[in-house]
Amino acid sequence: TLKFLGEISDEQIGGVKEKLQEIKLPLFQASLGEVGTFSKKFRD
Repeated sequence: TLKFLGEISDEQIGGVKEKLQEIKLPLFQASLGEVGTFSKKFRD
């Protein structure tokens, strides 16, 4: 995130954006199992 990058000036934003767009990561597969919800007693 930009917050992680710290303080950047308006002049730096374009360069940062370009560098971030150059990042290439391999695709990966994810799956979910046993998805549920918390009961009301945990939400209050």
